[in-house]
Amino acid sequence: MIAERRRRRLRWPVLAGGIAAVIVIAVIVAIAVARTRSGERPPAFQASADAFRLTAPPANLPSLDYASVPTSHGWRYLLYGDITDGGRTAKIWVSDHKRDPRAKLVSLTVGQTTVIDDVRVRVLHIWAMPDPSHNAIDVSATAG
Repeated sequence: MIAERRRRRLRWPVLAGGIAAVIVIAVIVAIAVARTRSGERPPAFQASADAFRLTAPPANLPSLDYASVPTSHGWRYLLYGDITDGGRTAKIWVSDHKRDPRAKLVSLTVGQTTVIDDVRVRVLHIWAMPDPSHNAIDVSATAG
């Protein structure tokens, strides 16, 4: 009877220690995976005449990356807006010039097309990366 009591008492600390060890290992693995994925970037872009990659700007800075499209009314510029809805929706600015305060924001999902300011914009791929500063939107843009 005394031996049974000792065994029962011994089981709980061993079981609790085992659970704590598993939790600690899981946390260490999660941190290691997060650190390696934070440097992940979209694959190299396969450029073509009407395809562009719009990339996220550095933190707290305006977007410096843009695509220019010739139209019958002059040049139009596409700039990265944002990626929302868990990576399902791309927001893209379309403007008459690079720093246009009247730029228009369009929201599209992959495969959607819209015509805005004489530019036909189609989202080819949305790259929502673990580090948002590495996000990118692949678009096709032609005169509409």
